[in-house]
Amino acid sequence: NYLTPSHDMLDDVESGIALEKAIANFQEMFNLEITGEMNEATEAAMEMPRCGVQDMHDDRVSITMRRINQLPYVLNKYKWHHNVITYRVVKYTNDLPKKFIDATIVKALNFWCDVTPLSFKRVDVPADIDIKFVVKDHGDSGPFDGPGHTLAHAYFPNDDNKPIRGDAHFDDDELWLAGGRKKVRHSYNLLQVMTHEFGHSLGLHHSKSSKSVMAPHYVPFNPRFKLFADDVLGIQALYGKRDGKTTTPRETTERTTRETTSERTTTPVESSTTEGGAFDKCRDGKLDAVTTGTDGHSYGFRGSYYFVFQESINSAVKTQSISSGWRGLPNDLDAALMWPRENNKKARVYFFKGSKYYRFEGRRMAAGYPRDISCGFPGIPNNIDGAFVSKSDHKTYFVKGNMYYEYERSRGLSRPPVRKEYTPFRHLQTDRLDAVFYSTQYKQTYFFSGKNYYRLNSDLSANSKYPRAIS
Repeated sequence: NYLTPSHDMLDDVESGIALEKAIANFQEMFNLEITGEMNEATEAAMEMPRCGVQDMHDDRVSITMRRINQLPYVLNKYKWHHNVITYRVVKYTNDLPKKFIDATIVKALNFWCDVTPLSFKRVDVPADIDIKFVVKDHGDSGPFDGPGHTLAHAYFPNDDNKPIRGDAHFDDDELWLAGGRKKVRHSYNLLQVMTHEFGHSLGLHHSKSSKSVMAPHYVPFNPRFKLFADDVLGIQALYGKRDGKTTTPRETTERTTRETTSERTTTPVESSTTEGGAFDKCRDGKLDAVTTGTDGHSYGFRGSYYFVFQESINSAVKTQSISSGWRGLPNDLDAALMWPRENNKKARVYFFKGSKYYRFEGRRMAAGYPRDISCGFPGIPNNIDGAFVSKSDHKTYFVKGNMYYEYERSRGLSRPPVRKEYTPFRHLQTDRLDAVFYSTQYKQTYFFSGKNYYRLNSDLSANSKYPRAIS
């Protein structure tokens, strides 16, 4: 769109000037030497696979970054005026399993969620962002062109374009890949293209930075793909930072977060429970969270301390401060969960407090954490009471009050909550839940409530010989 529609009506002189200006604008957009004439580098750039959204718009607002090589990010004058953005998958491609596509959508949206106040919710009705894989003429003003060149396009959140505003379309004539090492023509990494298109759906134009996710052309597969600082500053110029503060941008998706306190209160640790001292089960029996670590040991957390279960659930333990053993983890946790190794994914431990969650590999917190539960676990509420993986059905459950949330790890999706009486856990004799965990040592699931604990049978029903006192 570097030439205006009226170009054909210009005389030869005016047409030549307009063409020279259009080539110069293209060269500037792609950081090429600006000559206004076609050359080998310009032709190569024009042949690159790319997004179908126009590079030049009358409604764009260019803001120059002063800290990173004077490279501009470009905003649309339109944005969403609500922070919970809905999305729906209208049509899938057959190139990849539906579960993988669902998980990729969540991951792509999370890049933008992590650095803004936005959150994303999947629905089954017309949504803010309708996602579909289509070919050629598919009912809008931008038909696809077959394999290669135009890979996808998306629409800005423009109030004047309500039927398709925010929608993202992907050319199903391309071969969509989970990775990028398959040596097949016209094959492209789905995550990278989706992240780019969702940037348009949120109001970003193409960036002149060749490193930016919002660059107009497809960037070869990068296993360490992430937002560039240009992308972060651009989206935050539209929606602000998640914590409402201004920080110096870095080439990363990490963000500065504020400590969010849980609505759930925790009884302070008794003065007799000191670092390195014995855990007094009679006085300190209540637990905040229990989990199996990636080292196979079982850990209990209470207040500002943690301890390792020795030989059994109610064995003597030694306590240490959370800050000394799990650096970066807050006190007074809500829940903890260990996801075992699955396919190529390492075993990981997740901790939850308030609206945040923390991921640990061993005793080290992963880079970019804590993150918001609404981003990493869509559909799961804040301030949960417990979380665990059921070994009988291999499902992940989150518990808050009397409601149970089933979470599908492979797709990154949660099912609608179900009241306890309609779940396999209906026979538990308490509605107060402090902690849940699956013991890899005893191959059993335990629920903790106050100073008592319960054990589930293999079918998830409550064992009739429980509850028992932690002491």
